[in-house]
Amino acid sequence: MSLDQFDKEYNPSDAGKPLTLESLEDGVYVLTVQSAALVKTERTGEDILRWMYRVVQGPSMVGSVVESVNFFRSQVSVNILGADLALLGLPTSTWTVGNGKPFSKMMRESLPGLAGITFSAAKVTTDKGNGKVYHNLRIKTRVSGASPMPEQPIENDLPF
Repeated sequence: MSLDQFDKEYNPSDAGKPLTLESLEDGVYVLTVQSAALVKTERTGEDILRWMYRVVQGPSMVGSVVESVNFFRSQVSVNILGADLALLGLPTSTWTVGNGKPFSKMMRESLPGLAGITFSAAKVTTDKGNGKVYHNLRIKTRVSGASPMPEQPIENDLPF
């Protein structure tokens, strides 16, 4: 095949790629976990936790699938993730080496069970004044009895 055959219809859009937290307005949302998976970045090979959420209720993007990523760069960020997983109903306080259940092993085993969990969270944008803007999702509580939006295919390509 010749590359020039694509010239007429070439359109460099992000169509088909998931939205990110940056796409959401700040506010309180109800989200349903579509998937949560440990993956490696292509550029650095570091482990990240890639979440896909469906927006059930909120000030923007209702019905959309949104991607969020946790980076494992400090003990503080990992402890915050553990607290978030506890709010979603996982027994993270027992995930200790002393219990024979190290965090790394138990989190890997628990990720598939997160699909379908619906929760309330606040999306918050913070400008640290250093030229960087951070988009964070603060999990508030698991929502029982919520009905998730109908399933739609999720693009699996990572943007990095």
